[in-house]
Amino acid sequence: MKNLFSVLSIITFLLLVGCASPDKRIGQNQVLFDSYSVETKSLIREGRVVVGFDREQVEMALGKPDRTATIQTDSGAETLWRYFKRSPSVGLALGAGTVLGGGNSSVGTGIGIGTDSNRLEIEKVVVFDQASGKVKQIESYE
Repeated sequence: MKNLFSVLSIITFLLLVGCASPDKRIGQNQVLFDSYSVETKSLIREGRVVVGFDREQVEMALGKPDRTATIQTDSGAETLWRYFKRSPSVGLALGAGTVLGGGNSSVGTGIGIGTDSNRLEIEKVVVFDQASGKVKQIESYE
């Protein structure tokens, strides 16, 4: 059982790291990424965003937002991209059964790795100016 827990921990870690890495998103937009400055490329690779980034740059760095909203402010419309912390959850199920008529028995196991949508906490909010399409504010709750 201890070995199973270790394997599950490693799998969960790899899944979370893989999801958090912008490398795949950069590869899908390589031509656009190559057109950015050295500083912008570095920030995107680190998964960081700064004021002045456009939507494509934010999406390469952080991925697609979990939720979006458009609000009206005194200075005009703003679009909010919200990103949530993901808490991994692991489940283990054991089952046993008998095949009728054959006298054979079998045992099965299952492993599930996912996130609990009831435990989502806001990690980051990126605010875009609707007119320019550029980031005007970043709120981080890390």
